Amino acid sequence: MKRQLYFFLFCKTVHATRSPCPHDAALLFVVLPYSASATAVAAAASTIGKHMSMAQYLVDSCGFDQENATKALKLLKGIQSRQQPDSVLAFLENLLGSKDALVKLFKSDHWFLGYSIKKKIQPNLELLREFEWSTWECHRHRGCSIALFVVHPKKFKMLMEMFRSFEWSEGDCVAAFQKSPNLPARSLKTLQRSMEFLINEVGFASSYVATRPVPLQMSFERRLIPRHRILAALKSRGHCESDYKVATYMRVSETKFVEKYIIVYKDRYPDLSELYATLKHTNASDSVFQ
Repeated sequence: MKRQLYFFLFCKTVHATRSPCPHDAALLFVVLPYSASATAVAAAASTIGKHMSMAQYLVDSCGFDQENATKALKLLKGIQSRQQPDSVLAFLENLLGSKDALVKLFKSDHWFLGYSIKKKIQPNLELLREFEWSTWECHRHRGCSIALFVVHPKKFKMLMEMFRSFEWSEGDCVAAFQKSPNLPARSLKTLQRSMEFLINEVGFASSYVATRPVPLQMSFERRLIPRHRILAALKSRGHCESDYKVATYMRVSETKFVEKYIIVYKDRYPDLSELYATLKHTNASDSVFQ
């Protein structure tokens, strides 16, 4: 567990720079040391030979450029090399099709190496293919990457089946995950209730929600229901026609929403403030006991 955490921290450092920095190398070789074959060669070679092997490994497998790999050598003194889990890199290289693609993925979505191939990556990859997602689509979109590496396979299968029940196509899922990468992390119950609400009460088409999935990440009880009911009340009284858009009234901050849709109408409709407070309190209370 600690080993994965240390590697995750190392990867965050790599992600913050254009290319891996020399100071990252020491942590890299503690957590992800180079291969046993390189170890054998290094043990028999001189110190210079060992450093050259390490530098080349940094360049070939970890995305370092030659300059930074060379600078990193002095930071590797005293670090004992151990076996490198080549199977992880080999699996991902095979999935992506080339080492260049692997290095590119490592620099952009570095955190993936902290997850188990056997327990999460491979099972979810098989599920994606079962739902007719190509390998190219699996690693092209960041949202799909999160679904592939983070979500438990059983939950991901249930998630896909739930979206299919709303007649989402493969393209709809890709579009939704790309625009809202954290969507797979939401609970199935909450997502289903939000989908039903947006389609049945708000009146959105299922495909429309797929192209604008941000509301699915919002609180169902504390934001979706209260705000929609306020806008519905205003619309029934002949107001807010031009502002009746999710991007306008769902995404603004609480302060701006209250100012624009409640306070501005307080003289004509003093009941709105009490209605909004009641809706938020009632729905928040209901969510606690569900």
